[in-house]
Amino acid sequence: MIEAADVCSLQLRNLRDGPSAAFHELSTRVAEFKPTIVLLQHPVRSGLDARSLSLLRSVHDFTLVYHEGDPYGRFTHRLPAAARAAAKASDVAMTVGSGQFRRNLERAGAKDVRWAPHRYDPDSFGYFPINADRPYDFVMIANRSTPRFAFRALPGARQRLELVERMQEKFGSRFAIFGAGWEGPSAQGKVPFWQQEEAISSAWISVNWDHYPNEADYFSNRLPISLAAGSIHITGRHPGYREYFTDDLPFLRFADSPEHLVAVAEETLAGTSEDQRLSAIHAGRLWVDARLRADTQLVELLNAGGAQIDEAAGVEARRLDVATLTAH
Repeated sequence: MIEAADVCSLQLRNLRDGPSAAFHELSTRVAEFKPTIVLLQHPVRSGLDARSLSLLRSVHDFTLVYHEGDPYGRFTHRLPAAARAAAKASDVAMTVGSGQFRRNLERAGAKDVRWAPHRYDPDSFGYFPINADRPYDFVMIANRSTPRFAFRALPGARQRLELVERMQEKFGSRFAIFGAGWEGPSAQGKVPFWQQEEAISSAWISVNWDHYPNEADYFSNRLPISLAAGSIHITGRHPGYREYFTDDLPFLRFADSPEHLVAVAEETLAGTSEDQRLSAIHAGRLWVDARLRADTQLVELLNAGGAQIDEAAGVEARRLDVATLTAH
């Protein structure tokens, strides 16, 4: 049970006033509030380091849950210093993959590392009506990664480029690619993060190829956002998917290479009627609502720290029909 909560944006305070002021605010709040659980999410640019986290521990005794939603590799896009310090100081660490991502935190000193997949924000996505007004057959949202040196490219970047090239060659203007750096008949330019739903729901099928395609159990937030936004989603298969995605889901399909993904996309469109696609999209939105909401994840993160929140009661509470309420 949660009796009270306090929220502190360390990144904002650090960027505005510097790390000393940010830590002073945090340590003052901890001393006054005396929390039993501190949930720390993505501490990059927070100003925290090993020394400040040790000092924070001396202010008050609490359980530290560290949640890292960003993907990091071992040799490229490595775990930043603040993340390494948070991992070492944590009682429980949560990350979005169970392979290299998990091992990164363990090498940094994390004692208990658990899997916490990407979710979507239900206050931002899942509101557009589902209908057949779709100017495109296929859509993808991704930036083109063009590092100065090839060895600095993120894993999966080459396959992502191959996928876009193959989709554009096969489907032309029936395929829309939103993001920076793309050219050709399919390129639509950048789309703001909070406007992704409009872009995704402009097509029947959304396609994706993740960075870190070999990371076990990893999927980016593109998967839950696309299902919530209202599309059939096709993405690259990661190790471990067969354990999590156990059912034959008509709204979610996987491919083992960019070439295979193009074939799966063509087969999915050709093998379904408009009514079947609408039905699958409706089912996908219900499925992701039941499993991959960000507010549900907050309960899981707090429970990892010992909060003992009744998850079932939380689900019922958020399903309350606000139309039945009377204002006083």
